[in-house]
Amino acid sequence: MYQILPQIKTQISDLPSSQTTPSVIPEDHHFLNEAIFAGDNFWGLEAALGRADGVVKSATGYCGGSLRKPSYREVSEGGTGHTEAVKVIYDKRKISYKTLCDLFWETHDPTNRNYLNFGTGTHHRSAIFYRSEEERKQAQESKIKKQMKLNKRIVTKITSLESEFFLAENEHQKYYLQQKHWLCQSLGLRSTLHFTESNIACKLNGILAMEGTQTIAQLTKFLKEHELPKQTKSICEEIILELVRKDDDFENPCYFRSFSNKVGSKSRSSLISFRANRLYSKLEIPSFISSFTHDRVFSIGHVGTATNELETTTSAIPHRVIPTRRIY
Repeated sequence: MYQILPQIKTQISDLPSSQTTPSVIPEDHHFLNEAIFAGDNFWGLEAALGRADGVVKSATGYCGGSLRKPSYREVSEGGTGHTEAVKVIYDKRKISYKTLCDLFWETHDPTNRNYLNFGTGTHHRSAIFYRSEEERKQAQESKIKKQMKLNKRIVTKITSLESEFFLAENEHQKYYLQQKHWLCQSLGLRSTLHFTESNIACKLNGILAMEGTQTIAQLTKFLKEHELPKQTKSICEEIILELVRKDDDFENPCYFRSFSNKVGSKSRSSLISFRANRLYSKLEIPSFISSFTHDRVFSIGHVGTATNELETTTSAIPHRVIPTRRIY
């Protein structure tokens, strides 16, 4: 009477975007490889390696010990034999294992002799965990190349990966990105799996770990090159604006014009308003003149056409020579 229909095997890619892991960019698994490094604290190491071109994913965890699924507390107490480590998934077409090793030396001080106390005085160490003889040779070549540039002995160990890599707790994944709670929420990042499988999270975490000016430049470039959800893009622009407000180069006309042309109109308007108020404050102009000039200048509506209302307005003030600046 009733015919039993065959069961359909649904692939992850067939599901709506709301049911899949958020912010995951599909990749060709045939060209992907893994690499594991340990270099002092894993927060900074994950960020530095994660922002490298060719690195697809990253995860913090514990490596080198015998205890299965150790906690951060157990590892930090030094009794498990584990060290804080980072695993990266990289595209061999874009970056080589040797290049990753070269980058690794720049993420920490490989000559720090405190790493020699691993297992007794510290759970931090500097190590490269290789999976094959070819990786060992490349890591060794990279180490020799770096050693020739230093006058101190590198204490980094190049050792075979003989134990399992265990993921660290959720709060240790993408540490710098997780400081921006609204940004994580806009990307749908909640669980450990979300943070470790997201390419966008990998890149944003690396960018947010940089210094102010570098973060501004790289985050602006990232927004230009990637299609992001509207809310995510808006939050990123707010982060940029906040960093720009703290930047000493903010009043440089060339720097300001270059940056402001790369952000959205709403953010640009806020940026112009803030810059004008900051210049007025520097010139010690009375508040009523500041308000008048602000209204005249910003009624124009976009960067690059604002005239020097400041010069005309302040010329009527007696007994004071006030330097004038064009508002770009």
